[in-house]
Amino acid sequence: IFMLVHFYARKIDVESDRASSRLAEKRSLDPAATAAADELAAAPAAPLLSLEGLAFFGSLGGLMGFLLVGFSPFRAVTYALAIVIGVVLINPATPVSRRERYLALAVWALLTVLAWFIAPAVSQWGDALVWSIAGLLLVGLISPAWCDLLSNSFRTTAQGGLPLIVAAACVGIVIGLVSRTGVGTGVPQAIIPLAGNNLFLGLVAIMFCSLVLGMGLPSAVSYLLLATIIGPVFADPSLGVPILAAHLFIFYFGMMAMVTPPVALAAYATASIAQASVMQSGIAAFRFSLVGFTLPFMFVYRPALCLMGNDGGSPLAMDVVIAVIAAVIGVIALSSAMAGFLFHRLGTMSRVLLYLAASCALFPDQFGLVGDRIQLFDVIGAALLLSVGIWNWRHPPRDIES
Repeated sequence: IFMLVHFYARKIDVESDRASSRLAEKRSLDPAATAAADELAAAPAAPLLSLEGLAFFGSLGGLMGFLLVGFSPFRAVTYALAIVIGVVLINPATPVSRRERYLALAVWALLTVLAWFIAPAVSQWGDALVWSIAGLLLVGLISPAWCDLLSNSFRTTAQGGLPLIVAAACVGIVIGLVSRTGVGTGVPQAIIPLAGNNLFLGLVAIMFCSLVLGMGLPSAVSYLLLATIIGPVFADPSLGVPILAAHLFIFYFGMMAMVTPPVALAAYATASIAQASVMQSGIAAFRFSLVGFTLPFMFVYRPALCLMGNDGGSPLAMDVVIAVIAAVIGVIALSSAMAGFLFHRLGTMSRVLLYLAASCALFPDQFGLVGDRIQLFDVIGAALLLSVGIWNWRHPPRDIES
């Protein structure tokens, strides 16, 4: 995923530089436009981290930290909300006077202390913080200085959460259909004879089952469901798949369901934050994660990536090194082919060759050149990537005819 994003970013950066050069040539003929561009360039740069960014990253980091410590989701979200409120109250960019912001801080502290000492249901500072936040929001809705700001915040939050709520409702419908119709248990049972004859086709079928059964489920629940329903498929000794690689395969694709349309809850959540189209965000997330779809297959075909031998035991160091090198070659070739960019923009023939290089490197064959370690297709994949890379580096896009 990192390599795919890198090549896409390089591609966009190069195209932006070319557009900027053409725009600069046009501006050089217009003195007014040149003066405006110079004034914009002389403007002071924005700070690297503003208080708005601190509110976002602080709340996200705090939420993850509180969950890792062991707080309940409701309490962790409440504490993260306290971080956001604190940053908003000290942020000079908040459209409220300094006096009102400091007064709100004082009221918040007073409500926390009163809730701690007076309310009989409050047994710890966390409970007091919950009640004080609720009281502070009620006071803010009454205050003329804060009423408009809070009303707009509530309205924006509701509008941003609607797509996620609708998606979650659709997830419930899909999960109900899968569980009530017996598709979730019938399809994996049909995979066993298929996988016994062709491991690759069996893995593809298991991949689709894992994506369907993992839709809309938390990580732990998804893995337990997949291990219970699909795990017995890998128990067939004729497959020869190490047990750890098998469980990593189904777990990985269960998690990839979070970025696979039509039920891509992780993408839908980011779409609501970015105020972007839900379906377009899901498709973009799926496109960027396509390279990651090859990793579980590499776990099965190259157990050395999981620090295991073909028999499930300890691997040789050379096997691990060769597996990592082959995986890197395959990922780079596949990422650049999908992005259409390596050193420069790639032509159609170059992208086809890179797809072939990725296929050779990611899926090993049985034609060994040096024993069973260095495979023929690995060498072919590396040679194709090297050839296309040298050609693309030495020939800019204007010289590429393919």
